[in-house]
Amino acid sequence: MKEFCERYKLLVLIGLVLIGPLDCMAQTKQSCRCHDDLEFVYYNILESAGYKSQVNQIGKLLEIQYQELRSNIPTDLSSTYSCYLALNQLLQVVRDRHSKIRGVPHGYDLSGPESGFSVDQFLETEAGSVFPIYMGNLDSLIQVLIGKPEQEIEGIYRASSYFTIGLVKDQIRGGYIGVVLQTSIPVWRKGEELLRLLPYSQSQPVQPAQSIQSTQLAQPAQPGQQDQLAYVMGHYTNKTLRSGFTKWKEGELIGLKLSKTLPLSNYHADYPDSTYVIRKFNENITYLKWGSFNPTNTGIAEASDFYNRVNESIADSNLILDLRNNSGGGQKNSKYLSKLLKNFKGNLYILVNFMTASHAEQFVVDLDSRPRTLILGDYTNGTIAYGINRGISVLTPSQQFSLVLTDMNFDQFIPLEGKGIAPDQFLDHNRSWIEQSMELIEQ
Repeated sequence: MKEFCERYKLLVLIGLVLIGPLDCMAQTKQSCRCHDDLEFVYYNILESAGYKSQVNQIGKLLEIQYQELRSNIPTDLSSTYSCYLALNQLLQVVRDRHSKIRGVPHGYDLSGPESGFSVDQFLETEAGSVFPIYMGNLDSLIQVLIGKPEQEIEGIYRASSYFTIGLVKDQIRGGYIGVVLQTSIPVWRKGEELLRLLPYSQSQPVQPAQSIQSTQLAQPAQPGQQDQLAYVMGHYTNKTLRSGFTKWKEGELIGLKLSKTLPLSNYHADYPDSTYVIRKFNENITYLKWGSFNPTNTGIAEASDFYNRVNESIADSNLILDLRNNSGGGQKNSKYLSKLLKNFKGNLYILVNFMTASHAEQFVVDLDSRPRTLILGDYTNGTIAYGINRGISVLTPSQQFSLVLTDMNFDQFIPLEGKGIAPDQFLDHNRSWIEQSMELIEQ
């Protein structure tokens, strides 16, 4: 009971940081019926694959967290943003990164004056005014952030030429907030808090046969989690609420397209405009990129065509397999890569990064048991232990949020959920990962 109470106290603390004072967030004109949404999400979580495999560890904890949130949310709550934070807090009791809550696209046509609906009108709607406004002085904030060292997460970030974001510590609620400093996207205004980040601090994966110990919760984040962050933000072009996980690496928030300087081009997969690539670097080294395990009919057809074209091309003694930015899919696609590798007896070097996720991670685990195989790069995403087959999205009672929960269970991978696969060797982000792989081969 002591261990349970310790974990409960930690989650309550995390919740207070995440939500903060519910009445101080951006106020909107219509109630989001947050109590009804919270109840709806809670009872749907109980049917998810992630919850069912962890029920012995988190069943009571989820119930208490639900009751705590329900009692602390006023019945007339009118902040959609605050409600969204609360729903995400409830969902994150379950260690299941595939399950998601998102805002429902608003559907306003902002394509031009002929649409009959102006941006100014949109900014007065519920969807247009959902994000909090930064209460400090923007000029002062810019001066403070300009002086931040590159190795600190605080600073000024850019998303291409469309956004300049100031990322600053939230001294009241903890974590960080991303404030719009400049934008060419008309639906956003200077001073809006586009992004909220919190350290991902779940220090140990929940395992079905393992009791939860307070000592596990007290220790620092394990390798693979130390630079991970949970986020809640608005879509860059239409402000739709979204949430997930990112990773801070040398001035870039991986997956969010936000960086202090230039993006970490070495970190991401080469040949970004091509899903499938094969290159013969020399007589001993072949490079193979498999950028997706897309399980759609189109994706499967592309994988099959690529396999038929290159099936006889991998006869060298060394193969660099690039799975960076491969976000997963299914076996109907990956079986072609498996067939390609089946008869390869040489040295296999697998490139992975934080954007390697889901079925791609499972594929890497299977390959890791193969002799003469090395995993290179960075920790993978840690979205590996569950999956979504039917992919049914259901609307909450308020019609403002959509919920997608897992219906596939791969609980043999639970120790890696939220942590990711550790590479056998980390690679330098300031140099080409392909060149570093070749140097390893030629040693």
